[in-house]
Amino acid sequence: YPIATHSTATTQRVVEGIQGESFPIQVRHGSATPFKIIESLIAAGLDATEGGPVSYCLPYGRVPLENSIYEWRRSCELIASVSTEKSAIHLESFGGCMLGQLCPPSMLLAISTLECMFFATYGVRSLSLSYTQQTSFEQDEAALHALRRLAEHYLGGVDWHIVLYAYMG
Repeated sequence: YPIATHSTATTQRVVEGIQGESFPIQVRHGSATPFKIIESLIAAGLDATEGGPVSYCLPYGRVPLENSIYEWRRSCELIASVSTEKSAIHLESFGGCMLGQLCPPSMLLAISTLECMFFATYGVRSLSLSYTQQTSFEQDEAALHALRRLAEHYLGGVDWHIVLYAYMG
């Protein structure tokens, strides 16, 4: 659904009767330059999105990393400017899913943690760190414990949780 090219009214009609307090709507997109997408989801009153300056640039983008970082900073600042304590737009790092399976878990943990630190630096207060299931249950379990410890250490004062993606590759 090309949210940035449809009117706000059209987008609101699409989610009418679906979105609610017990059923938030997350916009998933894959854009390294998401500012217009973020503007559109905010205008439509939607709840969340995902991505990140690295995790949506390197696998999907055709712009320099510097451009993606700039766009994601602007997007985070916009999210922060409209979020309130009772109604915060949620942002999920896609860093733990970087290119799907068979990436070193340490790289996935680092990207997810660093992207969430980036989001928090620019004012986003509701975050998800992500991790994608690999080929070893024990390794995945250890990675999730490590990700929780990293989040506890680096994301104090921010509402966060961890998302585990199963069978991403």
